[in-house]
Amino acid sequence: MKNWSDFNLKLQMLIIFFLMQLLIVSALFLYYQRSQRTFYLNQLVESLASEAQSLALDEIDFSEGISPQWEEKLVELGETTGRRYTLITAEGQVIADSHNKAEDMDRHDDRPEILEAMDAPRGEVGLASRYSDTLQEDFYYLAFPLWEGEELKGFIRVSRSLTAINEILAQHRQNFFIFMIIIFILIAGIVYWLAGRLTSSLTDMSKLARNISGENYGQQLKLKATSRELKTLKDSFNKMSENLKEKIEELTAENNKREAILSNVGDGIIAFDEDKRVMMINYAARKNLGLADDKEIAGQKISQVIRHHKLLQILEEHPIIDSNQELEIKVQTPQKRVLRVNYCKLEVKKKGNYGGIISFTDITELKELEKVRQEFVANVSHELKTPLTSIKGYLDTLLQSEPDAEIRERFLNIIRQETDHMSELVEDLLQLSRLEGKKAEISPADIVAVLDRVFQRLQEKAAAREIKLIPDYPSELPPVLMVESQIEQALFNLVDNAIKYTPPGGEVIIRAKRTEKSVSVEVEDNGLGIGKSEQKRIFERFYRVDRARSRKEGGTGLGLAIVKHILRGHDSYPEVKSAPGEGSTFSFELNLAENPSKERIKDE
Repeated sequence: MKNWSDFNLKLQMLIIFFLMQLLIVSALFLYYQRSQRTFYLNQLVESLASEAQSLALDEIDFSEGISPQWEEKLVELGETTGRRYTLITAEGQVIADSHNKAEDMDRHDDRPEILEAMDAPRGEVGLASRYSDTLQEDFYYLAFPLWEGEELKGFIRVSRSLTAINEILAQHRQNFFIFMIIIFILIAGIVYWLAGRLTSSLTDMSKLARNISGENYGQQLKLKATSRELKTLKDSFNKMSENLKEKIEELTAENNKREAILSNVGDGIIAFDEDKRVMMINYAARKNLGLADDKEIAGQKISQVIRHHKLLQILEEHPIIDSNQELEIKVQTPQKRVLRVNYCKLEVKKKGNYGGIISFTDITELKELEKVRQEFVANVSHELKTPLTSIKGYLDTLLQSEPDAEIRERFLNIIRQETDHMSELVEDLLQLSRLEGKKAEISPADIVAVLDRVFQRLQEKAAAREIKLIPDYPSELPPVLMVESQIEQALFNLVDNAIKYTPPGGEVIIRAKRTEKSVSVEVEDNGLGIGKSEQKRIFERFYRVDRARSRKEGGTGLGLAIVKHILRGHDSYPEVKSAPGEGSTFSFELNLAENPSKERIKDE
């Protein structure tokens, strides 16, 4: 149901006018009908009284009882005048009636007009209006008392049907309604026109206010001021609109600056009020907590945004105080993240409480780097400790005893092998350090020449292990962007690993082919193969699938890590396809030096 304030001013004025008109018309109608009915009844009373007086001039003997002579006379008189005449004794006995047989009629001593006539002073009559059950019509009755000295002899009752008067009053009512409807329509039109004139200025202001509320600031009110008050209101409104536009622009600029700063801050930030409802959250906080960008956060409880029991418990049990608080939490978003959380008081005091600001710093990478550093130190220590222990043991043996020449030579060879292994390890570590700290300066070079050199360097090693090394690449390939020495090192490591982990009688294939925008290089073997769970880790430093075999075959455990870092500097990444017992295929791609769209691609 609408409230009164939901209607516009013009409609309100029309409703008020309608109600006032209805009230006035109703009062006029009641007054008019009452006065008209009174007028006609007064006329009727005079007429009935005159007829009763005329009839009273004749001598009427009420003591004889029912009189057929008077009944005939009354019937004739009733037919002539259209009235009903009744002669009634003082005791209420009907002795004659113009419309009914007197002997069939009841006593009339209880009729209102008779009772009123009995109690009325001499010279007054009794009046009553009621529905006649006998004649089935509304009648107006006048009872005229007849006195003989101080004795009441009887009554002459004259009545007339009210049908004619009711019809006249009904016609008057119809005419009155038609007239008032015409007047109402005319006045309503005039009121509507005046209301439109009066409210047009307010309507213009209302439209402009809605436009301003819709962020269309700075609009000017263009209405014709028909009075001094409207002119003052117009000037004030336009000035307010102009000032509002300037202030909004200033606030928008400041807000944009703040939003830009907060959005580009690496740390996540959440501000909440004293009721622990979120007031602001930036992109980094959404990312850290795994919240969708389009999810509405403002206004929600902080417990609905942060799903970390420990942090919520601290916020609940330890209100924000002047000093900053700090802790580390782990979240799943869906990746595991480690966040350093700082929170402090926000000066928005309302109810004796304070809001707060929570900042999140993603330290996942720092933790991972710390873990890698620890593992690296542990691995390097382990890799160096093993040969050093061996060297120390053999040197102690040589120093504490005098073995024969053959044993001494065997011990010295072992010491030399372990020393070479440590030297190789240090060299690989230095190479990794150089690759991580410097961007490769690539240039066009011949990949076929690199493939040939690697094949020649490892052909004898493969033959010594009864492994067939097969070159499967064309004699010519387009130049690629690379650092020759680095790609040769990467390819050498891949082929050398394939030879190490392929049993005698196996094959290692060096394959290369041109694709649409690059040259694809593959090293395939039919050796031991690598499990799926281990394929993700084989490019980590010091990770070995089979540590015992790796120690036996030699190597530092850094070969594939070097391959990964070399290829990363060439905007590439090594891929592996393998299964236990089915061999392995390592592959990578190098970008073509020329624009491939200008040269027709050949099917190698």
